[in-house]
Order: sequence, then C-alpha cells, then structure tokens
Amino acid sequence: MRKSYYPELRSKLDDLELFRELVDRSSDGILLFSLPENRLLFGNIAAREAFGIDEEKGGGKRIEEVLSSAVQAGYPACLDRDDGEVELGAGCSVFIQVGKGPGGERRYEIVVNEVVIAGKRYAIAVARDSTDRLIMEERIRRDLVEKETMLREIHHRVKNNFQLMKSLLSLEASTIEDEGARMPLVEAENRIMSMAGAHEKLYESPNLSSVDAKAYFEDIASTVSLSFRELCAETEVRVSSEELFLPLEIALPCGLVVNELLSNCLKHAFPDQERCREPGRTARPLVQVSSGRLGDRDGWGFIRVRDNGVGFDLSLAEGEAASVGLMLIRALSSQVGGSVEWRRGGGTEATFLFPLELKDQAGRE
Repeated sequence: MRKSYYPELRSKLDDLELFRELVDRSSDGILLFSLPENRLLFGNIAAREAFGIDEEKGGGKRIEEVLSSAVQAGYPACLDRDDGEVELGAGCSVFIQVGKGPGGERRYEIVVNEVVIAGKRYAIAVARDSTDRLIMEERIRRDLVEKETMLREIHHRVKNNFQLMKSLLSLEASTIEDEGARMPLVEAENRIMSMAGAHEKLYESPNLSSVDAKAYFEDIASTVSLSFRELCAETEVRVSSEELFLPLEIALPCGLVVNELLSNCLKHAFPDQERCREPGRTARPLVQVSSGRLGDRDGWGFIRVRDNGVGFDLSLAEGEAASVGLMLIRALSSQVGGSVEWRRGGGTEATFLFPLELKDQAGRE
C-alpha cells in the first residue's frame, strides 16, 4: 500500500513545494492573518524584509504590530466579525504602508481580501512596492497644478489686453459728438468685450477647457444692453439656456454671434423711442436669447435671438448690401461649419446652429 501511494504523494508534495517557493519568491509581499484574531500566520520573504518580520510564521503578531496603517484604514473592523458572511475575493481595504526596501524607506500599497479555506476564515494582504509610481503621480500632480496656474494667468492677461483695447476705443468714442460716427466704435467695443468675456469665464471656471454658455451670454447681453440703453431704455432682454458648456474655439464665435444679433435687435427692432416709453404700450419691447442642444441632431447646439419689434428685411441677411455685423455673422457661421436661419412674424427670429465640437478637414473631432 505504501509503495502504491508513494508516487502520488510524492507528486503532491512536489507541487506543494513548488507553490510554496513561488509564493516565497514573489516580488510582492504576501501576508496571511487568521480571523477574527487578526494574527499573522505567514509572511513571504518580500513581506518579512519590508515590514521587519523575524520569522516566517510571524510569531503570532497582531496586524497592528505588522501594519501600523491598517488601523487607520479600518482593516480590523472590516474583517473582525462573526456573521460568517464572506464574499470570496472581495477587496476589504486598500492603504499605504511605509516599509524598508532597497535604497531605504519604501511605500507599499496594501490590498486585503478575505477568504475561507477548509471552513476557516483568513485575511490575505498583498503588499506591492508603489514608491516609484506614487512619486511619479505626485510629480504629475504638481506639473498639472503649475500648468493650470499658467493657463489661468494667460486667460487673465488676454482678458486684460482686450479690456485695454476696449478702454482705448471708449476713450476715442467719448471725443466724438456725432452719434452716427460714434456708433461703430461702440459696436467694436462690444465685440472686443464679448471675446474678453470668454477668457474671463475660463479664468474663473474650475474647468479650463469649456465655458458656461448661460453665464457667458448673460454677460454679453448686459454689456450690449448698457451700450444701447439710449435707443430704447424700456427694452427688456431675457437670457435662458440649458446646461451647456462650450470649448473656447466654439464659445468665441458663439459669443460674437450673440453680440451681433442682440445689437441688431436693439438698434433696429424698436425704432420709435417715444413709443418704447409709452406707459400704455401693451407689448413691452422684448428680446429673448436662448440656447441649448438640438434634440433632432446629436452633437449640435443652437442659439436663438427673438424680438417682438417691427421686423427685419430678410433680403438684407443674404444680400450684398449686408451690414458689417451681418457679414460677420455669416463669416463666423462658416468658420465653425454652422448655419443661420431667419424667420419673420410678430418680430424677427434668428437661429444660429453650430456643432458642439470643431472638426478638422478630414472630419475628425
């Protein structure tokens, strides 16, 4: 009987020895604790060297004696229970433990799992040397903070330069008494401020890659309304928008389009200033600016500017005699691959359709 079972027993012992050697020679530290006692039963060579364990079986040390960071990570509380409900392989705790290693102090990432073997509960802790990775991650974080600070400063300076240009134009406009000659300078100021506003919103935003459309358009509406308050002081401007965030290369053209459409409404939709101020006027002069995503075209947005004024000659929108503002709208629409739709009835409505992401010539985003 001994002779018949010996080859099979020898084979199993060889497999066990091979498995034991693989565990012992693993570059990751492996620790085995009994539960619920939380006492160390085994530590391979890497674990013993990293955490100062004198003997292979650990001498019955408790986990807090071996891994001081385990207590802060909630390790004992996680595993010290009596309900017997164990989800095999479920990660219990992940934490960083400082230990010894080649070259001095090292930082080990500890992952703990609970297992049941032959009806008994154990905790297996695997410690991986993450020192180099953690140092690299910290360096990347510092670099990102520096780059973010630099990018914010760039947007801030660009906004300040636009503000300086606007101030120079405003100073020049203040010396001109003729309203017709002064108005182009005022319009140029508004265009500059619409571009400055995009950089200002990026500077203030926690996300430096996109602009909050509603806040951006509200600022433009406020600036334009203030510029044309003498034409029709009773005109109300309302801005509404879905939650929409635009990248800078889309936000700038959209801001300029809103500026031009709103300026056209305030200049031409309500030509009778005295009528605007009449107390008994039933329909108060109103300009509405709205924006959002197109429901029937994925990846597209819209900006709609509507007034309840006298109406707009739609032939001017596409004609050769179009104003500078209308030509600018046409150029900006072409720049982003969008389009403008005009509608007249009870006032004028202009809808600017645009893609939410720019694409290159090959059609890639």
